[in-house]
Amino acid sequence: MSKTFRIIIWLIVNGLVILLYPPEYGLHGGPNYRYKEKQCFSNQRMMLSVIEMYNMDHSQMISEINENVIDILVREKYLKTKISYPDPRKCKYLSRGELMNDGIIYCEYHGSAGYNSNKSEGVPPSKEYEKYIEECVIDSKYHYIKHVAPGFVIFIITTVLAFF
Repeated sequence: MSKTFRIIIWLIVNGLVILLYPPEYGLHGGPNYRYKEKQCFSNQRMMLSVIEMYNMDHSQMISEINENVIDILVREKYLKTKISYPDPRKCKYLSRGELMNDGIIYCEYHGSAGYNSNKSEGVPPSKEYEKYIEECVIDSKYHYIKHVAPGFVIFIITTVLAFF
């Protein structure tokens, strides 16, 4: 067999490998299963900053998160629009302590952005969310075994056969 023919066969076989073993990046097992958590933490930090700016400008300060706080911040033009929750059915923002001092904003589902289990700082995520993360880790290991490993093995075998 000529070298050109082997390279063409190698390209065809590896093209089929990509079609047969595509990377599955979905809600479970993909690399971005924590994107909603990151968005939620970003919202928490943004809300804390906006409330701090509001409190510096007004004598009537916001000391806790409630139903009216977001509406007030939008009406006073500290926020352009209402906050977009990463998971509207599960995310609910609450506060612990007075926000004008050392209070924190946290999500009932994701916990607080500064949570540190070793130092007992912040608010831990809900048990439901911890279970979801555990399932994602298990699914990501399964994803590797099912999709990445076989494709890699076939790629190595065809490369050896095509070029050696």
